[in-house]
Amino acid sequence: HFISSLLRGNSYDGPQRLEVLARAYAVRWCVAYHNKAVVDRVVRDIDALARGKGNRNEANISWRLYGPVGRAVALLYPQLKPILNKTIRGPHGKKMLRRRAWARLLTKTIVYEETHQRYYTNQAMIVNTNIYTANQGLELLNPRKAMPEKKARWYLYEAIGLVPFRGNRLSNGRWQWPFGHHYRLVTRKGLSRELGYVASYGETIINLLWEMDVETDHDPKINQQFMKMLAARSYFMAPGVDRNGYRAMRLEGVVGWRHNLYPEEVCYGARTVGGHALECADLFGRRDRAAVGWAQQCLADNQFFASVMPMLSSTAHFDIHALLLIPGQYSRVERMAPAHIVLPMTPGQPDFAWADPQDGVVAIKHDHTRLYASLYYRAYDGINKLARVHYTTPTIDRLVRCYEHVRFTPSGKYYVRPDDIDQLQFHGWPPPGNAIHEAYAGQKLPIPKLPHGYVVTRGHYGPFAHGHYGPYLGRASFYRLRYGHFLIGMNTGRHKSYPLRLPKGADSVRNLATGKTVPRGASLRVGPRQTLMLYVRARSPAGK
Repeated sequence: HFISSLLRGNSYDGPQRLEVLARAYAVRWCVAYHNKAVVDRVVRDIDALARGKGNRNEANISWRLYGPVGRAVALLYPQLKPILNKTIRGPHGKKMLRRRAWARLLTKTIVYEETHQRYYTNQAMIVNTNIYTANQGLELLNPRKAMPEKKARWYLYEAIGLVPFRGNRLSNGRWQWPFGHHYRLVTRKGLSRELGYVASYGETIINLLWEMDVETDHDPKINQQFMKMLAARSYFMAPGVDRNGYRAMRLEGVVGWRHNLYPEEVCYGARTVGGHALECADLFGRRDRAAVGWAQQCLADNQFFASVMPMLSSTAHFDIHALLLIPGQYSRVERMAPAHIVLPMTPGQPDFAWADPQDGVVAIKHDHTRLYASLYYRAYDGINKLARVHYTTPTIDRLVRCYEHVRFTPSGKYYVRPDDIDQLQFHGWPPPGNAIHEAYAGQKLPIPKLPHGYVVTRGHYGPFAHGHYGPYLGRASFYRLRYGHFLIGMNTGRHKSYPLRLPKGADSVRNLATGKTVPRGASLRVGPRQTLMLYVRARSPAGK
């Protein structure tokens, strides 16, 4: 119904709607299937964009620009090819070949996005995917202006951590390398590498990875990284209930650095929000039985269609795109043999202890107890010695901020907390009324010695520099966190080892990752990039 009304309407729609129409053209059950009106509408609207119409109202213009136009051209190229050499009016009424006018949109996109990079993983994935799709269209419209496929694909590899992050292209043609030549946007364990663990906002990476996989015709490198990142995020989905009280797996949000939602959204490997919970199973099939099992778990818990229902009245381009795919995905997943695999935190599954020292986060399942902890918690500007813990048993659910011991090499520099209220990354967002002051204003947070190659630069949301937002500014080399029976030693460094001191009165100590008992009186050390997670029973519960 929405696509029919879109084709009948006279409004000019942005690039993302055009991409949705181009995708709908190949969906057999849809009114857009091989419908000439789709091609006519796409041509009309790209012509309008080429004349400069609609630029000011374009949603997310700085993230995507005309990347979706490139994808629409690639999807409909056989139908568009006969009219590309016709003359149209471009900017300022200048006559030019349609092929050339459209190519200018895509060239503009690539140049702009190369010089306006984002520093957080999912945002970089959006920007670089649109560089890639713009180049796809440009390769068809004006091959001499397009990048070679290998070079274009490098942007995708960069956004998902397969190669180091270069940052912006500078005016001299060189790259920025804002965090040194070895910084990658995905951790070695497969999580988004930002200022800590990312919850719901970071979950968008799974759908973005799916798009990359499809757009590159299942590039093996992207495919492998996709499965790794999907597996890493699976540890952060835990049992709960939906808004109606029915069983559901929910994403861990308490220890997230960007958001602090409780409870978080329903999630089964991929998001149920947006109808994405089946797409990974449909894509990987036999190659990743876990992805199949998680999709089947979502269906068994009756959570998939509960997420689809609100989408039926939506006009958002991402919902329409998902709805075009869901019937086929559901049909194929429904016919798959049972995988007999569920998410790791599901009741009855084996215990585990998993950690990612680059994001400073741990996930532990021990008997009927779950513990999530962020040791590198919201330390945007300097080391704050604070951990965030989400501790759950069958009778207790605790959301905790607590002190932790840290070790680091000091730089001699400090971040001084300003007298800002709320939205500190934007220098405060004080509420109206009487002046309210920050209780911690003036507190000095130490800044560790920064890695070689870290440079003072200006990011999209303000300066990334000493004493401001950015990775490493508040990250310690070693963390020691004690909470209840759990003792965690995390080494985030690359070279040194650190001793992990056991609490006084420790009676029995078990390594949660290996299940082995630690000998009494053992001297424990945590090696570079390692995490030691222990379960300690002490004669003195208050032992530190």
